Amino acid sequence: MGHFSPVIQNDAEDGFIYGVKARLKIIATFYIEPYVLHVQENDREIKTGNTSTTIDGTTISSLGTNFIIGTWLNEIVRPYAMIGIGFFKVNSQTSNGELNRIGYNWGVGLEYTLIPKHLFMDMNAQLQMIDLDNQTYRKGICLSAGFNWYFRIN
Repeated sequence: MGHFSPVIQNDAEDGFIYGVKARLKIIATFYIEPYVLHVQENDREIKTGNTSTTIDGTTISSLGTNFIIGTWLNEIVRPYAMIGIGFFKVNSQTSNGELNRIGYNWGVGLEYTLIPKHLFMDMNAQLQMIDLDNQTYRKGICLSAGFNWYFRIN
C-alpha cells in the first residue's frame, strides 16, 4: 500500500496504490515478482477565471512482473533495484473511457528483516510509465511499503 503521484499530468491529483505480489527467488541475488495492483488518483479541480471544472480521478489496474536484483548488506538490510512490465487498464475521463495498454516501471527498494528468513518489511519507490499512443505516456511515482513473507522449501 502506498502513495501515487502523477507526474506532468494535469487531469488528476495524488492518490493511493495497493496490490499483491509474489516474490520468487531464481538465484541468490535475482528474483521475479508477478504482481496485481490498483491505483486511484483523486479528482482534480481546474479553475479558469470564475469557472471551475472537476475532472474525475483516473483509476489504473495492472497485471505484470518485476525483475529484481539485490544483495544483503548484512543480515538485516537488503537494497534492490527493479525493472518491470505490465498490462494496464486505464480508466480516465480525459481519455474518454477505458484504455488497455502496456506499461513499464523502474525503481529501487529496501528490505528490512523482522523475523530472520521469513518476515521482511519492504519499502520501494518506482516510476511508472504507461504507453497511451506511442507518443503520450501516463506517468507517476509510487512510494509504497508492505511486508514480505518468505516460504522456505528445503
